Formats: sequence, C-alpha cells, structure tokens
Amino acid sequence: MNHCSLGCASLPHFVVHASSDKCCSNIILLQPTNPDKLTIDALENVKSAEEAHSIKLIEKQKMKRLTFQWTVAAGRFVDDEEVLEKLVPPSSVQKLSITGYNSLSLPDWFVGIRQYLPNLCVIKLRNFPKCKNLPPLGQLPNLQELCLRGMPCLEEWNMAYTSGEKFANELMFPKLQRLDIRKCAKLRIKLCLCRAMILFIVDCDNVLSSWGEILSHNSASSSSPITNLNVSDSKLFHHLPAPHSLAIRFRNDLTTLPENRQQFSSLQSLSLRLGRSNEAELPRWLFELTSLQELEISHPKLEKLNEDTRQLTGLQSLSLSHCESMASLPEWLGELTSLKRFQIKYCKGIRSLPDSIRKLTNLEYLAIDGCSTLRKWCESQENKMKLAHIRWKVWA
Repeated sequence: MNHCSLGCASLPHFVVHASSDKCCSNIILLQPTNPDKLTIDALENVKSAEEAHSIKLIEKQKMKRLTFQWTVAAGRFVDDEEVLEKLVPPSSVQKLSITGYNSLSLPDWFVGIRQYLPNLCVIKLRNFPKCKNLPPLGQLPNLQELCLRGMPCLEEWNMAYTSGEKFANELMFPKLQRLDIRKCAKLRIKLCLCRAMILFIVDCDNVLSSWGEILSHNSASSSSPITNLNVSDSKLFHHLPAPHSLAIRFRNDLTTLPENRQQFSSLQSLSLRLGRSNEAELPRWLFELTSLQELEISHPKLEKLNEDTRQLTGLQSLSLSHCESMASLPEWLGELTSLKRFQIKYCKGIRSLPDSIRKLTNLEYLAIDGCSTLRKWCESQENKMKLAHIRWKVWA
C-alpha cells in the first residue's frame, strides 16, 4: 500500500477516505493510535476487510467511547458486516454507537457481546435498514442506556434466554435506566424483564402492544418502577405500568385516555405536546390528575387555560411553550399558590401577566423566552414591583 499519500490521523473524529492513488483508504493511519474515545466516520470508504483488521482496534485498551458510522445510502467497497467483523472493539469500551449499518446480519463479536464487551454501559444503534435480529443485549451486566432507532426490518426481539443457557435465571438488563426505541414500526417484544426507569417509545406501536400482552400474563412485570415515559399515542397507555412522569406526543385526538385512569392517580409530572390536535382546549381528564406537581404544555391551538386548571393546586412547576393562539393568562392563576417555577416560551400572543402574580408568594423562578412584548411588560418600571418577590427572573 502507498502509505505516504495518506496524511495524518485526525482524532477523535476520524473520517475514512481513499488515498490519492485509490488503492487503499486512510483507515490504516489509526493503527499506531490509542485514544480514549474514537469516532470512525464514512466507513463505506474502507477498501478491504484487511485494512480494517490492520488497525488492531481490539488492542486499544485505553478506549472508553467508540462510534462506527456509515453514510446513509452511500455506495460500499466492502459489505458492512465484513468491515465490522474486523473492527472488534477493545473490552475497555463503555459506550458504543453504530449508525448506518446496512447488512442483514451482525458479526460474531456483536452476537457474543457479553463476552467481548462486558463493561458496556451505553449502546446506541441507529439506521439499520436491513437488520432483522438483535444480539442478547439483556446479558450485559452493566448496561444502563439502550437506544434503537430506525430499524424498519426488525420484527421481533426475543429478550428471553433459551432453557439451556447459563444466564437463564438472571434478570434481563439488571442496571438499565433508559430505554429509547423510535421508528421501529414492525418491532414486537417477546419478553421484557427490564427495570428501565425512563422509557421513550415513539412511532413503535407494536412495541407497546406486545409489551401489553406480556404484562397481562406477568403481574410481576407490571410493578416496574418506571418514572418517565414518552409515548406518541394515548390509546396505548393501558399497555404500560403506571409511571410517575409522562410525556405525550399526540398525533391527533387528545381527548382519549384509557377508562382505567387509576393508573395515573400518582402521576407527578406531565408533558403534553399537542402539535396536530384540532382541539382548542385542554383535555378534561387532565384536571383529574390531582397529584401533578409539574405540567408542561405545548399546544399551538390552545386559546386559554381551562378554568378547571385551578383545581391542580399542587402544581409546583408550570411551563407553556408554543401556545401561539393564547392571548392572555387568567386572574385565577394566583390560586396556584404552590407554584415555584413558571416558564413561558414562544407564546407571542401573551402580552402581560395578571395582577394576581403577586399572590404567588412561593414563586422563585420566572422565565420568559421568545415573547418580546411580554418581556417588555416585565421590564417596565411600573410592573417590576409586581415581580419583586421572585428571586430569579430570566428574560431571553
């Protein structure tokens, strides 16, 4: 190979490209390096599997963070699986990210991931358009965060062990704190024993429905201590254990909620993002959530805060963002006496705060962002006295 025309390795973000004579790629420049973190980008430009093997990635034991990236829809010189097979990560890696992988199956080291990468804490797999199977990620004893995005061919993820496996009695994902699954439309989960505290399930309706089938036959799973849940469709709520924090991205109807509302009786934090809703008011079920302490509302068509909102007397934090149709705030706002934080972002129709803002004696933080008229109102000399009791005031 003609090494002299390749230049020097740029770290930690290394972009693969062909040498000037087109006979090889510059990935061989990584051979003498041993960084603590490394991104290998544009892997589609690797000219041979031997090149990938030559960098001896497995020997770089200082490495803690490793990212492999292929450019989406770009042509390849070598099949992605052949390249990744030769890029066996060092056992020291704690965070692994792979993006744009275009092969049907995964290399042997990934299938045996517990043996090769026992220290993994974070795995992020994005844009795997052809992959149909996942390795036994539940065997990883230290995994805390798992992200799966854009895996359109992945239909079933069997998280169970076979009866003959030595890990059969171990809890799946014993340390998992965050599970993020998005745009995996066909994916169904065959078994879930994880204890994820934060769940992001977006554009993956089959994941939720299959999970619901599991929970209906496994009462132990229904007690999972989920504290934060982000889903895209309210009709799927009944499939999930009761969360303490919930973020909802409604597609259309915001009025629907499962008949069994007791599962939300302990809900403390709620984020409503209602971009496509035709409703001009908040849903009635919201005002039944008397345990709410934090409420975030993003709703361009919301014209006013429903008067029933005053029933949420335990609210300590209220955030209004992108409520473009809202022209004013009600005087009864002063009845939310537990309020400590109040944020108004990009609600340009709100031009002033009600006089009852003075009654919010526990209010410690007020933030105004992207509301120029309201900001001027707050900064005027005659209105500063109304806000004098608030310790932190932020204008942007």
